[in-house]
Amino acid sequence: MGKYLQDFMYRVQLPAGQKKLTPSQQLVAKSASFVADIFSFYLPRSYEIGHNIWRVIVNLTLDEKTYFNTIEEGYVVELYIYFDYNSLIFFDEFNRKKILLDQFCRGLEFVCQKYSCDFSVFEAIRHKLVLDNLVYYGFYKEKKASPNKRHFAQMKGFYSEDPDKSTTSVTLFDNQHNEKVTFLIGNYNFQWFDKLKWLDNKTVGVFHINRVQSYKSKKVAEDYFSLDIETGDVIYHPVTRESVFDYALKLLTEENLIEKAFYYFEQAKKLGHGKVENILRNLETDPDLRDKAKLLQTPKRQK
Repeated sequence: MGKYLQDFMYRVQLPAGQKKLTPSQQLVAKSASFVADIFSFYLPRSYEIGHNIWRVIVNLTLDEKTYFNTIEEGYVVELYIYFDYNSLIFFDEFNRKKILLDQFCRGLEFVCQKYSCDFSVFEAIRHKLVLDNLVYYGFYKEKKASPNKRHFAQMKGFYSEDPDKSTTSVTLFDNQHNEKVTFLIGNYNFQWFDKLKWLDNKTVGVFHINRVQSYKSKKVAEDYFSLDIETGDVIYHPVTRESVFDYALKLLTEENLIEKAFYYFEQAKKLGHGKVENILRNLETDPDLRDKAKLLQTPKRQK
């Protein structure tokens, strides 16, 4: 992982005697995880804590005896902070996250004191997050120039606790780096997208690097969206076997685009996806079937 700090985790500890978190505690835990995510976006590339510490975990606990207990194991520092997080249910979303952010920074300040680090870096991040209303809306990755050098393009992401509100966009710049227009790619977490590449002078590809390897080669396959900067049209291009199959199933069950869905089912079949045959046989029996679970079932054999 290298010698620099890579990321943070922020968790709510299960109270003694409870088998699982209550719904209100789960809400707090979700907000805490979100705070750690957006805080990590602004982490400097070369910030050192101790000797090769690459992750800091802050835990909120209701146990006063563990107050500011610190455990260092391998490349991870884990800290426990006593705080009555049950009280947060009485606050609105913004103030709940703000209080969680303040507690998180208390923990980071303690870690900085312990390892003689500069806390002002984290205090600056805290200040920016509050000014931004505890959401992230900014550019992601570097700008890329078109082949003819007339335009630049850069990914831009909006990230909030509500995943349905998250977006990935592409902003177009002229050759003097002045912003011209921003195109919406879709309601996706921008962290899923790894790179931007000009496919020609008017088309930008926004690529998602899959964790699943391509079934045709040892290279990691890349699903991508193509953006036409003249028309604003965005087209999805699935590449991996699973992505092609999932896209075909979505076209059939959610958009009822039958011909297009069958095209991608055939592509998935050529890539060796085993579920395609089930779907095609079930549709032979019932052409109007659109229930995903029933489509994926193995058809009964004819007697």
